[in-house]
Amino acid sequence: MVQHIIIALIDASPSAMWVLLVVWLVLRFEKPIRSVLPRVTGVSIFGVEASFVREEMDKAIVRKAAPVCTEDRERALRRLMRAESVFRDAAILWVDSAPELRADERALLRFAGASVDVARSTAEALSRLENRGYDAIVSDMKREGDPDAGLSLLSAMRERSFLPPVIFYVDQDEAGREVPPRAFDLTDRPDVLLHALADALERRRS
Repeated sequence: MVQHIIIALIDASPSAMWVLLVVWLVLRFEKPIRSVLPRVTGVSIFGVEASFVREEMDKAIVRKAAPVCTEDRERALRRLMRAESVFRDAAILWVDSAPELRADERALLRFAGASVDVARSTAEALSRLENRGYDAIVSDMKREGDPDAGLSLLSAMRERSFLPPVIFYVDQDEAGREVPPRAFDLTDRPDVLLHALADALERRRS
């Protein structure tokens, strides 16, 4: 019955044949097509992916109360798009005593294809580093009542020969700190964090 209806439609309008063929091809090869297209270019039906990326970035900016203008936001998102191949399958360790406050940033990284593990303490971070190789570390600075817990983690990593680049993602009142020796960067802004991670991953994979 369905076949008769389809044949009738094609007889009535030859162009319907091409529409049906395109629909069938999209449904049949959806997964391969999506794996070829860049995941963060926003190329999707009704721009859903682009909207998701901007929404997560905006939420991160609001949570951090960071002074990020629209131009800087768009520049960071374009960088994320261009560096999609660098983020894809990258292993990132996120060290933070309150990781729920940085869920939006991690959502962006995962959307770009990175694997992001979370550690709430220095001890947990070192344990994870013992069991898995990471391409980059994002860490807060103040943790467990210690204003320099991030530096302690950095020192412990070097003692154990864990050498992935470390980016400190700090609160606004710490933004004026110098980038610590042997750290890759320090920032309180989500847009700068994306740039720093892209730089670190590109350098590590070059």
